[in-house]
Amino acid sequence: MGPIVHDRRIMNSMRFVSEAIRRPLVRSGASLRGFFRQGHAPSVRSSGGVSIAPFLNNCASAACVSADFELCWAFRGMLAAQCEQRGRSERNNLPWLVDTLDDLDVPITWATVGHLFLEECALCNGRPHPGMPRPPREVFWKGDWYKHDPCSNVGRDPLWYAPDLIDLICSARAGHEIGTHSFSHIDYSPGNSTTELVRRELEESLRCMEPFGLSARSHVFPFNRMGPEHLSVLGAGGVTAVRWRDPRLRLSYPVRSEGGVYRLTESLNLRRPRFCRYAELAETLLSHADRRHAAFHVWFHPSDQRELLENELVSVLRLLRDRRDSGQTWLTTMGALSAYCEAREKTEISVQQEPGTVGVTLSSQFDAERYGLTCLTLTMRGTVRSATMMTSRDSEAHAIVPFSARGATCLNVPHDTVRVQLHV
Repeated sequence: MGPIVHDRRIMNSMRFVSEAIRRPLVRSGASLRGFFRQGHAPSVRSSGGVSIAPFLNNCASAACVSADFELCWAFRGMLAAQCEQRGRSERNNLPWLVDTLDDLDVPITWATVGHLFLEECALCNGRPHPGMPRPPREVFWKGDWYKHDPCSNVGRDPLWYAPDLIDLICSARAGHEIGTHSFSHIDYSPGNSTTELVRRELEESLRCMEPFGLSARSHVFPFNRMGPEHLSVLGAGGVTAVRWRDPRLRLSYPVRSEGGVYRLTESLNLRRPRFCRYAELAETLLSHADRRHAAFHVWFHPSDQRELLENELVSVLRLLRDRRDSGQTWLTTMGALSAYCEAREKTEISVQQEPGTVGVTLSSQFDAERYGLTCLTLTMRGTVRSATMMTSRDSEAHAIVPFSARGATCLNVPHDTVRVQLHV
């Protein structure tokens, strides 16, 4: 057939050839681009034939979807007309997105610029947000970092404030997570940020989230410019998960930093397809994630063209929904994934076997106040006739129902469970 990878016309034609031919081509193309390199693997957490599954419900893989919710804040380096066009597109798309996610019952993580929580802001001594530190140098434009801030309100400038849209997300049936994307969409890369700037950006974001009853456990670095030196600052502010771009990897089990922040490796970001449908590429990556117990993470801009969201994003969301419903993939949010991984990391199990019964003791140092409530999935081989559990809050045991998943008998137990009794 000739040099397929170098002929764009032939590659574009892949979208129109039969599925039997196209799927191997998609796998080959993804492999050539390094999409299947081995990432971090989950540690083994087992004793006496009982294990803590890598993911909830003993799913083979996990999946997160995150959206960079920014309006005009991310596009200030563009021409004013282009910046406003992106902001208008996002405002128009967001109600449709919330409805679509509700219809599919897919929760996502909204990485939200902190300024969007504000109803209004005003100049103070002729300066916007004078209490906020500025980046150490000019990068995207000349002049003050906040020079584009209209210092008005959501009624006059709805492309710079969005409390109404945040209320819409909070009221959605799907149960979304709202994370942080810094207060003013700063650049975390070396030379463009400082520890004090990062700390204050997070503090101001959290202050603006408080009236909505929200805190932020998840963080997305603006411009996808990583700031590994700032993970301890983010962790001290309550962040437990960050979306992580690694040019070498697309699939990995979440990696814990010393400060307890989990790096969730980016797998795909939404783009207009050139060689195949995005759902086909996502399905190929997910099949590899299944084999490795890896987490798949796809993200997008709500300001993208509606056609792209309708055709490509929705097809990926349907794929994830179907895999969740079949028990293959745990479809969750960034914060919930980090909570499970931390509870798994911090829980030790020991097993005591007697004729007809198996006792499982759990000892945990999991910090639920920081990470949030979660459950753990215990797995074992063989038949379990009945089971009971006791948590640190209980004075007596409660019955729990075993279920079967991927050839194992499973039990979902709260993170503070101290004892499980199995009748086999």
